[in-house]
Amino acid sequence: MNDKIAQSSATNSITACLMCKSQILAGATICPICKNYQSAWKRKLHYCATMAGIITVVISLLTYVASTWPEIRKTLFWRDAVEVPALDSKDSIVLHNSGDGRVFVSHLSLRSKALGHSSVIFINKTIESKSFLVHDLKTPTVDLSKWATRSISEDSWQKLLRERHLNENECVQWHFFVPDDPGYQTIKRFHGSSFHEVPIDATLYFSSGQDDRQNSRDVKLFAVPFINQACVAPNGTFTF
Repeated sequence: MNDKIAQSSATNSITACLMCKSQILAGATICPICKNYQSAWKRKLHYCATMAGIITVVISLLTYVASTWPEIRKTLFWRDAVEVPALDSKDSIVLHNSGDGRVFVSHLSLRSKALGHSSVIFINKTIESKSFLVHDLKTPTVDLSKWATRSISEDSWQKLLRERHLNENECVQWHFFVPDDPGYQTIKRFHGSSFHEVPIDATLYFSSGQDDRQNSRDVKLFAVPFINQACVAPNGTFTF
């Protein structure tokens, strides 16, 4: 009889939870209050399993965000952008659409208040996103092989600007370049200190393919004179 009472007392004895210190029955596997295992190795195993689950969820979430971020960014931060990596106004213009959707490029407006010049290069072309467009600007009736840049003295250069401004005739025509144009860079290196140019303000106009919103961006240009070989005298001088 006494043995049964002692056994019952042992079975119903109270102890403190190892984690939350709540009163629980001795020998309990899990605390009914904080739900923690009372065995150290079981707690560690449960903790590792929980962390593994959290890490799996986080990795899955990051993978999803990474795969869908381009579309999310387009929705929240749509971007229209067009660059002009190359331009020779008597040959062609190269346009690059680095934006999020197609754009319609209408024209490039050129102006110089100092020289009283204003002109427009019409393009009227659609460019897909992340694509290049090469637009031909050649005039079929003009033979470009008869025209070339020449070394010009400072006096002749100032006289050319005074008398011709940026107007063209049978002896002089002006080519407009962007600074990064390969042809422009080659000409500038070839002529060295005798190379002359005129800075020109320009603006590129284009429409967004998302909502037809009108956009524009400023473009830096330089005007370079080309001389007709028929106007060059045997001694190298030329008229304009």
